[in-house]
Amino acid sequence: LKRDNYNVKSINFDQIEKMPEDAAALIIIGPISALPKKHAQILVNYIATGGRVALLLDPNPHISWNDLINNWGIIVSQQPVADPLSSLAGSNFLTPLIQKSNNQFVPEINLLEFTGNDKSETKRIQSITDQINAVFFPGSGAILETIPAADRPLHVKNIQIAVSTSISWLESNIEKPKFDQDTDIRGPFSLITIIESQGPVNSNIPVFDLSKIMIFADSDFVTNKWFYSNQNSDLILNSLAWLAEDYEVISIRPKVVPFRSLVVNRREREFLKWSSGLPFILMITTSIVVWWRRR
Repeated sequence: LKRDNYNVKSINFDQIEKMPEDAAALIIIGPISALPKKHAQILVNYIATGGRVALLLDPNPHISWNDLINNWGIIVSQQPVADPLSSLAGSNFLTPLIQKSNNQFVPEINLLEFTGNDKSETKRIQSITDQINAVFFPGSGAILETIPAADRPLHVKNIQIAVSTSISWLESNIEKPKFDQDTDIRGPFSLITIIESQGPVNSNIPVFDLSKIMIFADSDFVTNKWFYSNQNSDLILNSLAWLAEDYEVISIRPKVVPFRSLVVNRREREFLKWSSGLPFILMITTSIVVWWRRR
């Protein structure tokens, strides 16, 4: 963020009565404790004045955080998402891999509907993921709607930016992930959702300035361990640039670390496992043939 010329500051909500007026956006990453009522009120007041918030929640967040975002008709699931079709190899399906090749990012036609056919705004939102081929979310939850789209007031809109595949599910037993049709909920699920609102869902008329909120159902992907893997860093930085309305800095940035782990899905891992032995087998076979002919 500092390389993108942002002034980054931490905020202690116990020491303030309201958000700084010059704040371009607020990012909250992986809260594990309850949200105090005073802090919640500061957040609501900030959002009411047209605030921009990125909220990264992990599965089973404290109920107070779900109570907060339920003002806009969504919550984060208690269980993680298991996705056997598109997940990181060796993760027991519990690290969903979002791939452009799988059409897991929001299609343009959905964005046009969300923006009311505003092509400029559609292009801006699309630029968040337009140049991204793959990102992953270790232990991600799912973003669930608590109010059907048909029952939402017109001043509250949300759109799914990245989704798991259609054969994913919410897994309650992370030790032995296996789909149980009697108890498990089948996907696809939103892992990133954008909300634009002028008030909560329980209001019949707009009561706020237009606010923008991005909800992520995982916070681990921005930790030091995973930040530079695949295009995780570009995703979060592009998202914050969009929230701050600094559209010109949305891009694919040069990586600042020389080492990057190889990230593969299950099929790619199987291919690497079997193909890596082929040169050795060919060498042995060739040696035997040459020996036999010279014998």
